[in-house]
Amino acid sequence: MLSRVAFPRCRFLSYSCRLSSKQTNPESVNTELASTQNPLKIRDVPMEYTNVQPEDFKTFEEYFPHSPFNLLGSGKDVKLAAKISAIRDEPDPAVWLDYGGKFDAFCSIARQEVQQARYGKKLQVGDRVSFVLHETESAAHFLGVDHPVSMRLGYGTFLGILKKTS
Repeated sequence: MLSRVAFPRCRFLSYSCRLSSKQTNPESVNTELASTQNPLKIRDVPMEYTNVQPEDFKTFEEYFPHSPFNLLGSGKDVKLAAKISAIRDEPDPAVWLDYGGKFDAFCSIARQEVQQARYGKKLQVGDRVSFVLHETESAAHFLGVDHPVSMRLGYGTFLGILKKTS
């Protein structure tokens, strides 16, 4: 099971700019804004891995702030590392990714010929990949419904195979 992750300061992928406090002319402020704003693309967000083990902490209270679940934050539009747990080739290629949540995330992928061209190989179960999680899985109890639990997969955008780390 792989852990997540992006640095918290990059989580919302917002624009950053610096304005000089000496400028008061709105036109010059807009010009400077336009020249200093560079959109941060999801692929540019750095990823780091956690290797935190619950056994390293005396209590759950100490462990929880360092847990992969807590680092996930809202789970909306965050870049994650995962392992491919299942692949569907037909009719529309897709993968299910184990990112450490209760349920896997679902991502559409390119056809086999495109995979071969992009990655030099066909995707396989167990490959380490990166993706952007758009929505986490949900499970809930709804009063008055015959089935007490509603579950579904999270979904995301597949980015590619991760380079092997030593």
